[in-house]
Amino acid sequence: MRLLLEIQASLAMDMMPDMSDFAFENDDVLRNPNFIINCQFVPSFVYDELEGGVSRPFYDAYTAVFEAAWKFLRLTPPRNFNAKTLNSYVQTEGFAEKTEEFFEVGGEVENVLDAITHNALEEHREQEHDFEEDPDFMALPECRNDFRFSLVRKRLGLSRDKTWGPYQL
Repeated sequence: MRLLLEIQASLAMDMMPDMSDFAFENDDVLRNPNFIINCQFVPSFVYDELEGGVSRPFYDAYTAVFEAAWKFLRLTPPRNFNAKTLNSYVQTEGFAEKTEEFFEVGGEVENVLDAITHNALEEHREQEHDFEEDPDFMALPECRNDFRFSLVRKRLGLSRDKTWGPYQL
């Protein structure tokens, strides 16, 4: 499961800057809203924060939270990785300035964790990743809780009572 989450955080971290360049076309005005709305990471996981529109600074800050999540996933024992510890990491490990615009408009690390877990679940359902050919995955021990996404979401601190996304825009 951890590898699935790392893969999704890494994909976001790698893909989102390219999407930003395309969608914003070198200025802060969203030029291609359909492209970004169909993106697997934004804005469908932060809808409430985006009622005023998507700015490039917001998008870039959101991307930085994915980068922080990926780095923190790689550094942290599984039992210590959750919304609270990720939020502390973002605020103390050099990400505070890069992520400021995201948090100023009400973004939360839960938005990012929700996108990561949702996309990991979708990839698992669609079997897009051939894990049998992935030496990192094959080296992992089997766990009876593998692919129990609801348990992972609970341990990450994502509430059952609150829907984080994806929202239909």
